[in-house]
Amino acid sequence: MIKWLSENIITVLVAAVIAVLVVLAVISIIRNRKKGKGCSCGCEECMYSGSCKGSGRKKPV
Repeated sequence: MIKWLSENIITVLVAAVIAVLVVLAVISIIRNRKKGKGCSCGCEECMYSGSCKGSGRKKPV
């Protein structure tokens, strides 16, 4: 196991960095959705317009 890890340390580190970045992106998206920043609002064609927190806002000019 240690031999394999030492031979593939770069691959493991790159995979770990990518995994951390994906987790941070998902956390950011979830936080923005909870704050109502999931979309620009005022999108009548959007399939989520009825359930969007911003559906009561006026369309930006």
